[in-house]
Amino acid sequence: MTIATTTARTAAGAVDAVKAYGGGDTAVRALDGLSAVVPAGCW
Repeated sequence: MTIATTTARTAAGAVDAVKAYGGGDTAVRALDGLSAVVPAGCW
């Protein structure tokens, strides 16, 4: 099996992103370890 690969420019990206609301014992993590890439020209 052959897998084609392409190289695209990246417009935006995040690696292991975390977004927490509050703090201490009541903190809520809306994102926990999110990784994403948005290729250039996608929007």
